[in-house]
Amino acid sequence: MTELLFETKYGKLTGYEVFVKYCETRDWELMDQALHDEYMCVDELAVLDKEEMRQRAIDDKSRGFELIDGKEIFDSEDVLIFSHLMKGDWGAYTAGEKYDEIIHVCLKKDKKVWREMIKIKKAE
Repeated sequence: MTELLFETKYGKLTGYEVFVKYCETRDWELMDQALHDEYMCVDELAVLDKEEMRQRAIDDKSRGFELIDGKEIFDSEDVLIFSHLMKGDWGAYTAGEKYDEIIHVCLKKDKKVWREMIKIKKAE
């Protein structure tokens, strides 16, 4: 399996590392580099294009969203799957006192994230 790397101002990063670095820095230019121009995100409450996802990312920062215990599950030329716990608000979701797990399945086109499907698992 060949790891796809993005040349960034933070060095060479995998798609998953781009997401983690974005959560640390909130540098949208970094995410923009990894998302295809035709990017669409589908979650349980919305379908977002690239610009709408950028706005959600701005809103997430103000609501205190944090990436916790992220893990890459699978990465190939065609798909990236990762998950993480959630603290704070994310979009219309609120974690409250218990953390929810967020699972991302990203399909790739032209070596960039083209479609992303997100599933929220409620904490028990």
